[in-house]
Amino acid sequence: MWVIAPLFLRARVVLENSKGDILLVKHSFGANQWMLPGGGVKFGERPVSAASREISEELAILVDTSDFLQLHQSAKIWKTRGLLFRVIIFKATLADEATDSIKNSYEIMKMQWFDKDSVEVQKALPRDISL
Repeated sequence: MWVIAPLFLRARVVLENSKGDILLVKHSFGANQWMLPGGGVKFGERPVSAASREISEELAILVDTSDFLQLHQSAKIWKTRGLLFRVIIFKATLADEATDSIKNSYEIMKMQWFDKDSVEVQKALPRDISL
């Protein structure tokens, strides 16, 4: 007997500040690890729109979809807790005013800026991406 599991699409965002640092978050749910902000793509939603929506929900800032550059679309399907995911990663550079107004929501337990070459950033990115 075959069981078909749904494939979920995720949008994650590399947010860079004017110094070139990358914002990573620890979500209040799931694994207690540093990761890129972002989340699920709703049915019928464009991944770039989902990326903008998730940034707004998680960090209380607005990033226009025209500011996003698509960096990566995972060819690999990730399996986590029995669920299948495909991830699209976008990048946006934030103006200093935007970085100053970031506030974490209930979804975000902790957030921190890291040097783009740090171990934490390298762990948060798929292996085939270089910033």
